[in-house]
Amino acid sequence: TPLAEPLGTSVFKFPVGADLPGEHQFHGYRFNTKGVPTFLYQAGAIQVEDTLEPDAMGKGLRRTLKLRGGSGRLLFGSATDKKVEIDFDSKGEATLVMEVNW
Repeated sequence: TPLAEPLGTSVFKFPVGADLPGEHQFHGYRFNTKGVPTFLYQAGAIQVEDTLEPDAMGKGLRRTLKLRGGSGRLLFGSATDKKVEIDFDSKGEATLVMEVNW
C-alpha cells in the first residue's frame, strides 16, 4: 500500500510516553485486517501494544496504548506538558487513547 500524501504542513507531536520502568525491548509488530500496525514492546514487567491509525472521520490520528502487567497508577507525559494518570485495573491492564484532529 503506498503512503498517503500529507494533509498539510502542521506538525503534531504525540506524547513521548510514560516513564515505564526497566529496560525497553521491542517485540515486533502485527497488522490488523485493515493493515494498521500495532507495535509490541515491553518495559520491565509491562507489556505494551501501541497502535497509530486514522481516526473514524479520516481527519486525524488515534493512538491507542494497551498496557498489561502493571499495578497502581502510571503518570504519562504529554507533548503539551500536561500529565495524564493511568490507573491499572485489578487484572493489571490499562488503556490510553489519544486523538488529534485537524
